[in-house]
Amino acid sequence: CDFDEVPVIVNTTTPGVTGQNIERFPRDYFNSPDSMMKFQIAGCENHLEKIDDDFIPFLTPWYGVCVVPDYFGAKVTFPKNGDPAAFSRIETVGEAKKLSNKKKFYKADLMNKVINTLKYFKEHSDYPVSVTDSQGALNCISMIIGYDNLFYWMKDDPEFIDYLLDLVNNTIIEWTKFQKEIIGERSNIINGILSIKPPDGVGAWFSDDDLTLLSPELYEKFIIKKHNKLFGNFGKSILHWCGNGNHQLNNVININSIGGVHNFFLGDIDSAVTLQKKLQENKIPLITGDIIPVDDELKNYCRSIRERLNPVGLILNFWIYPKLGLKDGKYVFTERNVIDSALRILDYFGK
Repeated sequence: CDFDEVPVIVNTTTPGVTGQNIERFPRDYFNSPDSMMKFQIAGCENHLEKIDDDFIPFLTPWYGVCVVPDYFGAKVTFPKNGDPAAFSRIETVGEAKKLSNKKKFYKADLMNKVINTLKYFKEHSDYPVSVTDSQGALNCISMIIGYDNLFYWMKDDPEFIDYLLDLVNNTIIEWTKFQKEIIGERSNIINGILSIKPPDGVGAWFSDDDLTLLSPELYEKFIIKKHNKLFGNFGKSILHWCGNGNHQLNNVININSIGGVHNFFLGDIDSAVTLQKKLQENKIPLITGDIIPVDDELKNYCRSIRERLNPVGLILNFWIYPKLGLKDGKYVFTERNVIDSALRILDYFGK
């Protein structure tokens, strides 16, 4: 296997506000399923017309990373030029003990928006429809109770944190199943994850960016059992995180039903090499890339991938924003033509 055989997705159509040309972004995007659908379809059609890569289009109801936190009462804001964000309202253990998952999904504001959008997409388009953004229990709990409470209570009241994580984890499972019922998707199949269409047998993906913040001991103690239950409900599932989480690799490879890892390595090719080696030893595929670097760093970035990563078991997944790029391991504002950048990447990889 060489890089000519590696699937490459140069995603020029992204569902959220971040990194977009704001003047071209529909102002009613988060309030109109029709507006959201038309924006996403236009992006897919433009991509398919101009780019010959391995992208498979689908629609997703996009309301940021905070749909489940909103269900549990987190404060959600809609910045003028950004994606929805969630902030904890919880200050005490007493307040946290009142958290419950007895509420019907359609009674929660963002979940109701997702439900209506899924139904609208199914009724008014012939595109495959996928579930909304999927965050794991760790990411969600940090938005529900806040990082300070999470870390203090892990030490001071571990049984309570374990209970809260179970509560959130079970809600994520039922919420994901609920969405799949609406779109008519089997539990072990998913129409799209992070611009990827995985093979049948992989039915979900979950973001776990906060794994970079925990020690391996805390992650094993509080999270692995939750993932085993979560992932197993959907055949296999893919785990996503951004950045270097290699201190968790012995935990990651021991997650039951893990179908792959999706990692944005933030330009740190050394961390990507270490990650891939460990995954390959355990026959776990790697989907990797980044929100791509600014133009003057793009060639060296692609060269480092070709020279350092093994094409076996590899999928390359690049996200291209007109106003956002990677520079020195951080995201910065930039200006670019997304189609030109996509074509440059495909040329670098012989596509």
